[in-house]
Amino acid sequence: YFGVLLVILVFEIVAIALAFSFVNSSSMEQSLNDHFADVISGGRREKEPWKQEEDLNVIYFVQGQLRCCVGKGPEDYSERHLPIPPSCYDNYDTQRTYIYQRGCVAALKEYVRKNGLSIGLVNMFGVFAEIAAMVGACMLMQHFKSAKKAGKNTTQA
Repeated sequence: YFGVLLVILVFEIVAIALAFSFVNSSSMEQSLNDHFADVISGGRREKEPWKQEEDLNVIYFVQGQLRCCVGKGPEDYSERHLPIPPSCYDNYDTQRTYIYQRGCVAALKEYVRKNGLSIGLVNMFGVFAEIAAMVGACMLMQHFKSAKKAGKNTTQA
C-alpha cells in the first residue's frame, strides 16, 4: 500500500510541476489554439464521427461557460468559412449582435490566473492527504509487526 501511494505521489508531483511550467509557457497558447482550430474544422480524421461531435460539444460548452469564442476569437470561424455557433453569442441567441470577441485561450488563462490559488491548494491538500496515508500505513505496519512479535513471546513462555 505504501509503495502504491509513493508511486502515485511521485506522479502527482511531476504532473503538478509540468502543469505549472506548461501554463506559464507560450507553447500552451499555441497548443490550445491548434487544438481549437483542429476541432472546429472537423477534428482528426481518424476519430469516429461521434467522438468529433463530442469534442465539438465540449468546445461549445467552454465557449458558453467562459463567454468566449474559439481559440483567438470569432475570426477563427470566419477564417475557415464556418458559421459562428450560438455558444459564441450572448445568451445563445444568434439574433443578437453581441458576439464574444475574447478567445477561449485568453479566457482559460484568466480563469487559471484567478483560480490558481484554489487549484493549487486543492492539489496540495491531496499531496498532504497522501503523505498522511503513507505515514498511517507505516504506523499500522509497525503496530502489526510489534503485535506479531508480542504474540510469539507469549506463546514461547
